[in-house]
Amino acid sequence: MKLRRFGRLLVAAALTAFVHVCYSQTSPVAPAHTVAHFSFTVAAPFARVTLQFGPEAERGWGDPQWNPHFLYPQPGKDVAGAVFTLPHGQISSVWVNTRYDSAAGRMQYVYIIADAMVCVIDVAVTAVDPMHTLVDVTYTRTALAPEHNEGIVHLSQQDAQSGPEWRQHVEHALGMDQP
Repeated sequence: MKLRRFGRLLVAAALTAFVHVCYSQTSPVAPAHTVAHFSFTVAAPFARVTLQFGPEAERGWGDPQWNPHFLYPQPGKDVAGAVFTLPHGQISSVWVNTRYDSAAGRMQYVYIIADAMVCVIDVAVTAVDPMHTLVDVTYTRTALAPEHNEGIVHLSQQDAQSGPEWRQHVEHALGMDQP
């Protein structure tokens, strides 16, 4: 357990140092840093909802372009330490599942698009009562160069509005939209 916590801290420290060393002195304009949050409630038990937030499980409800290519583990599965890539047109992002604790309802992802952005996604799933589950999601984005600031701000604005869409897709994956 202490090793996992150390690993998460090491990843965070490395990313912070990378952004600071590479970009803090190259431009008088600071790279953008945004935080966006949304939450929603699903009328389903915690045990069913929390399992929806791993990279493999998200294939069942995520964007049609959500098709992670797992580098570790092989075959891909929802575990802490998973590393995978996702295509974004002609570039790809590298993702690390820095925390996956479905029993506690906590997941965290860090992804990097080279020379453009670092993003940390925190997901907290909490039982409201036996049949309702609250999902809190926080996106923290940092541009890796000022020329990406406008895009980072735009993505953050989109992130903040994502709750209804995520709820609808999760409910669909759980079979809750069936007559």
